[in-house]
Amino acid sequence: MAKFQDWAETVCGVKFKRIKDKPASQVQLFLGLWWDSFSGTRTLEERKLIQYMDMLLEFSTRKTLTLLERQQAAGRLRRAIMSMPPGAGCLLANIFALMVGLTVAWQKRRTTRKERQDYRYFYDILSLNLGRGYFRTDHFKEGPTVYSDASRSKKYTGGGWCSSAGPYDWWRYGAAAAKKPIDFLEGDTVVQCVESQGPSWRQKWIPFGVDNQSFEKSAEKSWSRAERLNLLLKRLFVLQIKFDCLIRFFWLASEDNSMADPLSRENGLDAFLVEVQRRAFVVPPAVLQGMPDAGRVRTLDMSAPFSAADMAAIVALSRTRVDMAELSRQLPAIVCIQSRIRGWLVRYPLRACRLAWANTCAIREQEHDDGFEPFRMCTYGPLARAYLRNLAFVPEKIPEKNPSGPKIPGFIAARGGHKTVRRGRRGSGLKAAVFASMLGCGMTMPARDGYSAQQASVPYPRAILYDGLPAQYLPLMDELMGNRLAVKSMGKVDIAFEKYWKPVTMIS
Repeated sequence: MAKFQDWAETVCGVKFKRIKDKPASQVQLFLGLWWDSFSGTRTLEERKLIQYMDMLLEFSTRKTLTLLERQQAAGRLRRAIMSMPPGAGCLLANIFALMVGLTVAWQKRRTTRKERQDYRYFYDILSLNLGRGYFRTDHFKEGPTVYSDASRSKKYTGGGWCSSAGPYDWWRYGAAAAKKPIDFLEGDTVVQCVESQGPSWRQKWIPFGVDNQSFEKSAEKSWSRAERLNLLLKRLFVLQIKFDCLIRFFWLASEDNSMADPLSRENGLDAFLVEVQRRAFVVPPAVLQGMPDAGRVRTLDMSAPFSAADMAAIVALSRTRVDMAELSRQLPAIVCIQSRIRGWLVRYPLRACRLAWANTCAIREQEHDDGFEPFRMCTYGPLARAYLRNLAFVPEKIPEKNPSGPKIPGFIAARGGHKTVRRGRRGSGLKAAVFASMLGCGMTMPARDGYSAQQASVPYPRAILYDGLPAQYLPLMDELMGNRLAVKSMGKVDIAFEKYWKPVTMIS
């Protein structure tokens, strides 16, 4: 890294702030969070966690707060949200709303009951997850696609949803619920679907199509200026924690939502069944089936976004505290030990194979300039097999032949013709124990000892996407590879390439 920085400063004129450089590690402290690349989690510093929880507990009982205190709370809670599931931004909506109109830091404004409830609920969530959450979700598998819709008119107001896994549901809203705005009814349909299907969505992310842009955009940014939508977003946030799933919303045009739309209309069940069969929406071997209480009259409970049963379910998912500072000191030693074990796994079978090859060649009086071919009786592990497959064998010096007797290896003749059997190795029990303990960690460590981790773990040759690709597909491949950046961003990259990189290559 230091050489690259020197080259960048000398050739390109790009300077780095080296005082901020840190040695590479799998657990790093950055922006007040411990980033663990093994488990894919980020954790609040312990001192910050205690500070934030004390602040939340105090603010949940305060009658007034100044603009400065609200700004500090918003900044701290924004960092704490990074350790929570997506959708936690809805807990900051009331804080930002009450800062509007305040211009001087010492100006005060009374806290509302909803704001104090948000502080208390934030405190409860931090006390349960202890400031630790995922920053990557690639361990979640893709779940079924879900479409939902709601309709509102003087004659009929209803909602419904359907899933590619087979279930579908529809209902009619009661007299009081029918007076709600359509964006609220669309969000309530989503909440009802998650409450019904959430237990089957654990460790999955769900593509969820909604044809109401007001609710869909609010769900993407995790908060809304409308209190009615913010209430629904809080409920969705609780359900995602409760069922350990992720909801990824996308906007669906009304013309494309031809399956869920009939479910929200009066007497639309027959049209829904015909449309599902026409579009082959349900993925085999799933079977289309309605919920047992489909067609009911639904009433709304606007009292709170979560109940005591929800909190009890979240408490059951609470985790124990991990000392990240201690873990960051232990991991480098684990990395070194595992890398040495990997090197030993490769080198020890190699010596055994060389010895077996030398003995066989001495007995059979063969030439030894062939390629590497392991002896059949030699045993070696999967790491060595993946690595040795790509090595060219360099034979060791073959023992000299015995001119006065049969042609046998010299080290056997030195022992009177009898091969000595070694019963064990000194320290082999300790090595086996250390090796077993390292395998139990379940971690992937970087390559050491002069061999590649790619060769030691993947028994396949390296491949390039463009090798063997027909000429007519080259433009499409370039387009797909270029989609990693937007069009304007790719234009800037091209300008930088022509202006800076090409002159550098011509100089070198």
